Formats: sequence, structure tokens, C-alpha cells
Amino acid sequence: TKLVDIAHREGTSDVRVQAMFSRAQAAMYAHENDQLETTLKEMEPLVIDNPENLLGVLALQLAGFLIISPDLPKALSKEKEVNDVFRRAPNSPFYAMAALFMGLSHRWRGNFKKCSEIFEPLLPKLRASASPVSYLDSTVFCSLAIGEEGLYQKAIRILREGRELGIKAGERYSTAKLTNSLGWAYHELCQFDKAIEYNNLALASIQDFLGPDASSLFEIESHTQINLGENYLTSGDLQKAREHLELVYENAKKPEYYFVRSRWKPRCLLGLSKLWLQMEDTDKAESFLCELFEHGWTDGFPYKKYQVRACRLKGQILSAKGRFEEAEIEMHRALSQARELGNPTVLWHTHQALGNLLLKQDKREEARRAFQAAVKVVQGLAEDLTDLELKEGYLKSEPVQKLVSLAQGP
Repeated sequence: TKLVDIAHREGTSDVRVQAMFSRAQAAMYAHENDQLETTLKEMEPLVIDNPENLLGVLALQLAGFLIISPDLPKALSKEKEVNDVFRRAPNSPFYAMAALFMGLSHRWRGNFKKCSEIFEPLLPKLRASASPVSYLDSTVFCSLAIGEEGLYQKAIRILREGRELGIKAGERYSTAKLTNSLGWAYHELCQFDKAIEYNNLALASIQDFLGPDASSLFEIESHTQINLGENYLTSGDLQKAREHLELVYENAKKPEYYFVRSRWKPRCLLGLSKLWLQMEDTDKAESFLCELFEHGWTDGFPYKKYQVRACRLKGQILSAKGRFEEAEIEMHRALSQARELGNPTVLWHTHQALGNLLLKQDKREEARRAFQAAVKVVQGLAEDLTDLELKEGYLKSEPVQKLVSLAQGP
């Protein structure tokens, strides 16, 4: 199963271009960068005067810079080219795929609003005329971007609608992504039991057809295992969290788990660092964070959300070692990055982490202000929730109640 198979499902008038496009797409999913570049260079003269087909070539070039060898400058340059042809070729058979990779580029580097602006107007058109996989993949990335903006109610609605359609259409690959994305959304709202339920559903739905021809499924499995690790870590079951996160860490060493490893391996390292910090082994926590930094997982293509989490973790580790002055520098850096990112959940967790650091130094009034800032963000998120049961569950969850108590006067 592929992330996109537009060429096969929606076709193109030029059979030769279609065959070459299929070869290029296969090379991309096999991470055969030389083959991908060679095929696309052969295609360019054939499509240069045909915007509809040119869009497909440019989109795959962009995908290469996103997936095979993350390269921000090249991705940004190619994204501009894709966007230009995208506007000129609305009837291209590669239109949905180009939108998918442009949206993906924005979401991965933390431009959530721009990502949702690309996908939202496109979704009704895709649902009416495109293949189910085109619509469902776009639904996943649109809803995740909307959720990252803090609009979880809207994200959950879109995910539920997409999942129902995916089940009816028999699109197991896309449905698994929609399912674990629901798990992510409920985790963000501190509904850990429901998050675990959806992540387990996603995992069960793909484990029976993992195989050598399903490279992208290993990515879904890895993200879902990390989701579960984070579910258990945040809800306090450290043993189960360790099992899931260590499994992903070991799987990352296997050749079949190559697909978009640059996205899920840093998540795993962040999760393991946080796990060992909670287990009060600061050296081990620091070792996983060092692995993240030394490899440069967040640098090749700057995943802003991971960068905030890494900076926050560094501050927490320094705090645990009693190096408070250095810890405050890192925590304020993380807070500045979180404000720029625009993800409310990341922001309130960072305010809370700063408050904990200040409280540890007996700076009680400064700590209280940090906790109050976190509560204000939480209240803003809750105001958006129209499902009263979900809203009440969020506000009465243990993490939120603990935060509220601290804000009232540590």
C-alpha cells in the first residue's frame, strides 16, 4: 500500500509519462534516491510544456526532499515551484498529490495554519471526485494540522468522518492512520483511556499485513507504538511505556523500518528521554537526548515541535541535576519557541515545566505566574470543545487538575 498512488488510480493521458512516474514513485518508496533523480530528469523534458504532468514531477521532487533526504533549503525551493504550477494546473491528475506534499511540508516544519489552509478547501473536492486514498490521506494531514492549532473538536470531527468512509471503502492503510490520529487527539485532551483504545485499534488493524512490500506500514506501526508509549508515560504506567518505546528503538535498527525514520525516530528518543527522567535516571535520560542532538534528527528538516520538546527536556534534565541557572536559560528558550510554534498544548506544557523549575528553586510567586499562564491556555482550549462530556473530562483530568492546584498557590 502506498501513501499516494495517484498515477494508477487517476491516470494520465501520456502512457509513457505514467510508466515513468510509477517507476519514480517506486524508487521514492524504496529510498532509491539515485533512481528517483534519474527517472525524474528523464521525465522533465517530456512534461516541461505540460503543466498537468509537470506538477507530478515537481511534487515527487518535493517528496524526495521531504522523505528520502530531508533538506529544508531544497524543499522550500521546490515547494515554491510546485505552488506555482499548482495554481496553473487545477485539473492535473497529480493535483491532489501535489497538495498532499505541500501540506506535509508545512505541517512537518510547524506551519500548521498554512497546512490546513491548503487542505480544508480541497477536502470536499477530493471526497466528490478523487480516489478514496487521496481523500483520506489529505484528511489525516488536514485534521492533524487543525489539531496542532488547538482546534481539537474540529479535528476529531474530521477524523471520525474520514475513518467511517475509510472503513466503508476498505482502505485499511488510511483508516489505520485516521485511527491512531484520533488516539493522538484524545491524548492531547488528557483522555488517556480513549487514546489507548484508538491506538490499539490502529495497531491491531495493520499488524496482520505488515510485510516487505508495505514499507509505509512500518512507519504507521512505529508512530502508533510511540503514541501508546506516550499514553502510558503520561498516565503513569512507566513499565508499559518503556515496553512500547524500547520496541520502537530496537525496530529502528532493522532495515525494513527505513521509511520516514527521520520523523518517528526523534519522537522515540524524546519519549525515552522523558521516560528515564521520570524514572529518575538523569544520565540515561540525557543519553537519549544526546543521541537526538548528535545525530541531528531535528536539524536536517527543522521539526519545530520536536525542537521545543528537546529544549524543554534539556532544561528538565539540568534542573534534575541541580543546574538551575542553565535550566532556566533552556526553559525560557523552549517557551519562546513554543510561543512561535503556536501549538497550545505544547505551550501549556512548557509553561508548566517552567513553573516546576521555579518552584524547585522556591521562587513561588514566579512559579505561580507560570502555572497561571498554563491554566489560561488550557481554558482557551476547553472553550473550543462543544462536546460537553469531552470538555468536562479534559478539565477534570488529573494533569489539568494538578496544574490548576499549582496555579492557585504552590
